[in-house]
Amino acid sequence: MSLPVKGTGRVSIVGLIATRLAIPQQRPRLIYRLRTHRGRKGERRGFGEADYAAQFDAAHQQLGGPIVVVWDNLNTHTSAEMRRLIAARP
Repeated sequence: MSLPVKGTGRVSIVGLIATRLAIPQQRPRLIYRLRTHRGRKGERRGFGEADYAAQFDAAHQQLGGPIVVVWDNLNTHTSAEMRRLIAARP
C-alpha cells in the first residue's frame, strides 16, 4: 500500500498480522516496515521481493515459529524471484 505524502513523495508500508489459532486468548501482533520514496533518481518506489523476504524473516524470528502467508496477486508477490526466495527458506 502506498500513501501520498504532501511535498515529500510517498510512503509505502508492508505489514502482516500474526495470530496463533491454538491460543485464542493471545492477542494478534502487527509486524510492519515503512519505506519513504522521495523521488530521487534510482530510488526504488516500493517494496521488492527481497524486502518481503526480509519481512518474513523478521516475523519468523519474532514469533519463533513457522508462518503462513496469504496475499493478493500483486506481481511482486507472485514473481519467479519471490517463489525462489520462499523456496530457499525452511
